Amino acid sequence: MNAENEYAPAELLGPGGALWLDKVAAFDGLAAAFTTRKTLEEGPAAGFEGPVLDDDGRINEEYVARLCATVGFPYGRLSSCRQVHGTEICRVVVAERRWLGACDGLATDLVDAPLAVFTADCVPIVLWAARAGALALLHAGWRGALGKIAARGVSRLDDYWQVRPEEVAVFLGPGIGPCCYDVGDYVARAAEAAFAKRAGQVLVDEGGVRRLDLYRANELAAQEAGVLPENIYRVATCTSCEAELFISARRNGKAAGRLMAAAAIERAGAGATGDGI
Repeated sequence: MNAENEYAPAELLGPGGALWLDKVAAFDGLAAAFTTRKTLEEGPAAGFEGPVLDDDGRINEEYVARLCATVGFPYGRLSSCRQVHGTEICRVVVAERRWLGACDGLATDLVDAPLAVFTADCVPIVLWAARAGALALLHAGWRGALGKIAARGVSRLDDYWQVRPEEVAVFLGPGIGPCCYDVGDYVARAAEAAFAKRAGQVLVDEGGVRRLDLYRANELAAQEAGVLPENIYRVATCTSCEAELFISARRNGKAAGRLMAAAAIERAGAGATGDGI
């Protein structure tokens, strides 16, 4: 990836303690934010008490509502999905608060209809086709990345709105880096099967310890689908390393909680930091 397409978290930090894409020109017309630990120190989110996840791994609705209030997305119009670490993507056709079943991505062309996924080391992915006014938001852990959910997202934009791959801008939000993501033989073999001769680009071998590069895996999957390399962007970080800014399940275990990635197509003339939604 070109260095100019990589952004340090500090470059994107904005209202509500979230990382915003308003400084990335390719995402003009979209309000997109990735919450951080700073989001939990500001406004309504700071007052949340209790576990973020219940015993079944479901996210506390009060927590979701408080995050939305802090970063300025309308909770009553928010769609999210019951993530299962797969590659299915659901189309959102109604702007109302609901969980869509067993999928790891959402797509819509509705204005002011925010989509959300929740992560704690997995990579959230924004796909934006400005000409068609079509958006997809994906959740990619190792299964999603190696199952090439990024490529499936590009395909869904074409299926639903006749979007050409070269029109799609991709942003890879904060996730765990290869510096911290040690994997075993099962995942390594899955990576080799998924990327064949290019597996060496997603598997880093250091002294017999293999680490998976989720960012590179998703980037390659998007390129396989026809996305131009110059249209792929990312935040240059690792959720496990940057403990002051991000939640990490690898670092803190199941009790780590979740970050929210949210994106919505804006009304014409609205601001790009959630205020106009």
